[in-house]
Amino acid sequence: NLWCLFGRKVASKADFPYSDALKAQPGAWDAARLDAWISDPRKVAPGTKMSFAGVPDAKDRIDVIAHLKTATSK
Repeated sequence: NLWCLFGRKVASKADFPYSDALKAQPGAWDAARLDAWISDPRKVAPGTKMSFAGVPDAKDRIDVIAHLKTATSK
């Protein structure tokens, strides 16, 4: 669930089986963290269970982040 993603602590949704690699990440989700994550999840959290390879195009990531920010705001 991506609702209210911005500002939420990483790996903090109850009852979701996050990988230990993601649980070990400090901080909260913001645009910069999302950009890094969407670019290459395995680089951000080596050992993550996320099989998504990432989005290499910066413009595409900006668009995804803008959508998430709008669609998941409080």
